[in-house]
Amino acid sequence: MKVLFTCLTFLLTLNVFSQTIVVVKDADLGTDTVSWTRDNVYHLDGYVILESGGLLNIEAGTVIKGLATPSTGDISSALIIARGAKINARGTADQPIIFTAEFDDVTDPSDLTKNDRGLWGGVLILGNGIVGVNTGLFNVEGIPSTEGRAEYGGTNNDDNSGVLKYVSIRHGGSKLEANNEINGLTLAGVGRGTELDFVEVYANLDDGIEWFGGAANVKHAVVSFCGDDSYDYDQSWDGLGQFWLSLQDEEGGRGGEWDGSEASDLNPKVSPVISNVTFIGGGLTTVNGDNNDALRIRNDGAAKVYNSIFTGFARRAIGIDDNSWQRFLDGQITFDNNIFSDFVAGNDFSSLVSGLEKQLLVDHLNNRVNTIESPVLGGISRTNDGGLDPRISAGSPALSGAKLIANDFFDPVPYRGAFGNRDNWASLWTALDQNGHFGDLVIPEATPVVVVKDTDINGGETITWSADNTYLLDGYVFVEEGAVLYIPAGTVIKGKASPSTGDKSSALIVSRGGKVYAEGRSDAPIIFTAEFDDLSSPDDLTKDDRGLWGGVVLLGAGIVGVNGGEFNVEGIPSTEGRASYGGTDNADNSGILRYVSIRHGGDKLEANNEINGLTLGGVGSGTELDYIEVYANLDDGIEWFGGAANLKHALVSFCGDDSYDYDQSWNGKGQFWFSIQDAEGARAGEWDGSEAADLNPKVSPVISNVTFIGGGLTTVNPDNNDALAYTQRRSCPCL
Repeated sequence: MKVLFTCLTFLLTLNVFSQTIVVVKDADLGTDTVSWTRDNVYHLDGYVILESGGLLNIEAGTVIKGLATPSTGDISSALIIARGAKINARGTADQPIIFTAEFDDVTDPSDLTKNDRGLWGGVLILGNGIVGVNTGLFNVEGIPSTEGRAEYGGTNNDDNSGVLKYVSIRHGGSKLEANNEINGLTLAGVGRGTELDFVEVYANLDDGIEWFGGAANVKHAVVSFCGDDSYDYDQSWDGLGQFWLSLQDEEGGRGGEWDGSEASDLNPKVSPVISNVTFIGGGLTTVNGDNNDALRIRNDGAAKVYNSIFTGFARRAIGIDDNSWQRFLDGQITFDNNIFSDFVAGNDFSSLVSGLEKQLLVDHLNNRVNTIESPVLGGISRTNDGGLDPRISAGSPALSGAKLIANDFFDPVPYRGAFGNRDNWASLWTALDQNGHFGDLVIPEATPVVVVKDTDINGGETITWSADNTYLLDGYVFVEEGAVLYIPAGTVIKGKASPSTGDKSSALIVSRGGKVYAEGRSDAPIIFTAEFDDLSSPDDLTKDDRGLWGGVVLLGAGIVGVNGGEFNVEGIPSTEGRASYGGTDNADNSGILRYVSIRHGGDKLEANNEINGLTLGGVGSGTELDYIEVYANLDDGIEWFGGAANLKHALVSFCGDDSYDYDQSWNGKGQFWFSIQDAEGARAGEWDGSEAADLNPKVSPVISNVTFIGGGLTTVNPDNNDALAYTQRRSCPCL
């Protein structure tokens, strides 16, 4: 983790020296399409509003700062996405988008601390979702009520205000007047069409994230050291949440303060569903009065809470106000499979809860697999001493016991709390990590090995693997037509060299009509490798260890340059009907491979017939392929057979044949490809055209920004060691 942080700091430092400060005032956005880039630092001067119809694109790695004393006469500075406008802020784990205070040096983790709050405003997104107020419309809190563009609400809970992904919001919450501060992230009437994933609020003076109606879902959220509540909702928010972390100190309020409608008829009556949260209070000696409950549900609010951990609060676990009690009696407030520990109020549910008829709530908790016991977290610290590790250690009761929720939004994980035993998804991109709070303290659990055979994934099924397991492919495993396979970040998949099934090798094959969603991260890649590859030892297998298993094969319905338009993929027996590819749809979608590393494959089936590291047979352009590695494969690294799958950020090294090979009229694009070879390698690129009798379709792939490094000037691998070979059938790329 320290190495990752050092690299990120180095990159940020390099960027700072070349950046230009761009001052942004309200008049600079309007209804335009505007793009901000990481080459600049943007200073928000006052309330900057993107108006209806406008689009703001923010490049990964961009830093935006808010002026504490605007020149405009506004009381504070904030970015406001008005109803009908969209923001596209899509960072990455290693290049987050950071909103912070004017004087925050993001390359120096010690210049501002967790106690530096209220130095600017925050980020506000307004939408057309349903809001529980009398007129259905309201003006957002924290902005003067005279500002008409700050209105939110409507009738569309599917409204789309854009994307926030890998976004960190720091040191905000400027005070406008007594008891009126800006939240770190305000979501007012925002619809579920908006993507909110990997979002942090750090050291905000008011609440961390607050919803006002709408139905915006949030996944992977981190709120720490805020002066009020961490997660607050009002006005009939009708959304979903999973994987939330809250960490408070003695200044903080509640982990969650959850209210219902403010309309006179108390409609709409909704019940948000929240799972896998870890709420860590300010500690048992906090003196912040009755504010230091884990959860308080009030004002006709409701919630259904699953699979979560609540620990370290100076008062109660759950308080349900009298004006929400009927919602509990109606079954709209529920708690299932949660763990509670370390509350000043006591160590039994009768002491930890409050409500109009408290014993009913106590019975509810006891009857629905809620327990009072230590979750055995890796470490809790409220200072930047490396003592915080919110993952659950080996032996924790939270490693299992989760209740599955019948909703596709929720990732079906076996553990309770926001983190499992291995992957700290909050590392690298958050202020918590960059400022030195996280340590690697968790006691690792022995990784279960799950053997996967072909019969384990069938057509029509949706299968989700877990990063807490290692998966061992035993033979050819097909993701059949209609099946979907989800592989989370950090998962390791290994292939058996000698399958028990009678197959000649092991491989993962996504059939035409099947889908795989393998979405790794830079700090938690998805790794496919050989059965005996010890990933904890960089010395056990070398670049010369090739052909130890098969590889990864994706098949689609794209156009293929062969007679008849369909073919069976190479490397798999021709008698296997599920290995057919080709069709008429070059926009076909086979899913996502992102941050995926494929190692030591290319098993030889027979003479001159090996499996490529990654095979793309008829795969369409709707498939996302980005940040892909093939290392030490016996055959080609990546090979396309027709289709139009685009590939960006690819690394192929030390393969026994060509690095990037295409055939059968591949009609795609490529950018940022790297190849390095040794004495065993062949060509960096071997690029063929159609195999049909009429040589159609005649296409010309476009490839830019490649670096191809051969095996050296003394390599003796005859004519195969060209950089590029345009071989049979009139291949004609544009470079």
